[in-house]
Amino acid sequence: MAVFVFLHYAGAGMLGGIAQTVAKPFWYLEQGVQSTALTVRSYFTSHAQLSRENEALRTEIERARARLADHSQVLAELHRLRRQVDRAEDGSKFIQAFILKRPGVTPYDTLIVDVGSTKGVKIGQKVHVDVGVPLGVVSTVYDTTAVVRLLSSPGDEFDVYVMNEKTGEQTAFTAKGRGLGTYELSVPVDFPVELGSTVALVGFGAQVIGTVRSIEEHDSKSFRTLFVGSALNLNRLTDVFIEQEKF
Repeated sequence: MAVFVFLHYAGAGMLGGIAQTVAKPFWYLEQGVQSTALTVRSYFTSHAQLSRENEALRTEIERARARLADHSQVLAELHRLRRQVDRAEDGSKFIQAFILKRPGVTPYDTLIVDVGSTKGVKIGQKVHVDVGVPLGVVSTVYDTTAVVRLLSSPGDEFDVYVMNEKTGEQTAFTAKGRGLGTYELSVPVDFPVELGSTVALVGFGAQVIGTVRSIEEHDSKSFRTLFVGSALNLNRLTDVFIEQEKF
């Protein structure tokens, strides 16, 4: 240790050639130790700074997400109100109804809404969502509430159009409800259809009820079954619009 200390403080002028030769490895060692110490200090300093910067970025990201969520909610509400104004301006008569109970709580694929006969609701009226998608028909009416039977109720049948995406032609078939916004229908095996083909309801102004999600082939090879699903999320639906005209 004493030799190392002496060599550390000894300059080139204090040592002869042989002594410098002997001291050189020690000087290299000293420089290496100092360099390593600086590197280690720099690493921990940089690591701590990087951790602080990452934490700041995570905080800013969470704030941005919160702002975006608030912005999206405002846009959704403005869109809903704009559609209400548009309906009022074009002379259509709709009754807005808020959903009290939905499938999972109510039986048989139905909704319970907060308007009834006192607001002019009648059995057989069409029910839509605010984006123009047909939803169902009023099946039972009370003074201040009503029951809406969804089009997808199991066993219910109705006519639909299946769109040929290549030619734009529409062909009518009979669809059957399977519950919770899903349907099925049989088509000839040679009918041109593919996943994603549009299915629209006859009698609702040909409004779209969903798209083909899967196709099941059968041993008979004369027909196949199309399974149709709606993009509508019933669990996130808050209100509907009841059309005055009966279905």
